[in-house]
Amino acid sequence: MRMILYSTSGSIPKQNQTRYTFGVNEKLLDARSEPRQLPGWLKPEDLNYYAKEFARTGFRGGVNWYRAMDMFWEATPFLIGRKLLQPTLFIAGADDPFIAQVAREGVDNLERSVPNLAKKVELPGVGHQTEQESPAEVSRLLIEFLRQFDSAAPAPKAPAK
Repeated sequence: MRMILYSTSGSIPKQNQTRYTFGVNEKLLDARSEPRQLPGWLKPEDLNYYAKEFARTGFRGGVNWYRAMDMFWEATPFLIGRKLLQPTLFIAGADDPFIAQVAREGVDNLERSVPNLAKKVELPGVGHQTEQESPAEVSRLLIEFLRQFDSAAPAPKAPAK
């Protein structure tokens, strides 16, 4: 967990970030870096909690989602080319290695596939664990987005002059 979370962080040197492609004989951790120190957002007590939970429940469930990705595509051909029509907020880390290595084109073209995209935000210095690396900003953006659907929500205060 330490290597996985560290290597997907946006606040570490780029050469320590994970790779999302592997050689035939490589394992998941071969593409991850061992941290000399944890990034500021990742506390030892968080790692201990994750380790206890994965020791208790196993890691198979999380990994199986990735193993089944091809099956998801095969089971949903009717979604190819469809647009997401719901009002949408996209928040990601500007330094997420997954976006940089795998999903850049999709993120850059999001407005085409999500016509009701209210806002697209890429947070600088943030990697793959967006809500952990920048909790206050993610919360602020979510509340701002959700307020538009709540007629009882108080109007935002005008900025001070």
